[in-house]
Amino acid sequence: MSAGPGLLWESDAEQNADLAGIQNSGARWINIDIDWNSIQGDGPNSFRWDRATDRVVLNARAHGLSILGMAAYSPPWARVAGCGELHCLPANADDYGRFVTAAAARY
Repeated sequence: MSAGPGLLWESDAEQNADLAGIQNSGARWINIDIDWNSIQGDGPNSFRWDRATDRVVLNARAHGLSILGMAAYSPPWARVAGCGELHCLPANADDYGRFVTAAAARY
């Protein structure tokens, strides 16, 4: 089940209510965004997992949910030139690969 990208930024109470609802539906898997822009928005050598991702992963697991993570949202430093939107392709597939590898190792 996918609760959408807003799940990352909900209050603790809202997030717990949504995850409890997903759990109570009988779903056993949840799709969450692994927000590259939020995690590495400060540059290629910075990792801020604590901005939202750690919390939703821990809460989903506490509700007995397995996670299917979708790495998305290239940070400005990694976007194709000229793309000012949040949904931009990475300019370098290796940068994306390093991020996905780090996320997989963490979660």
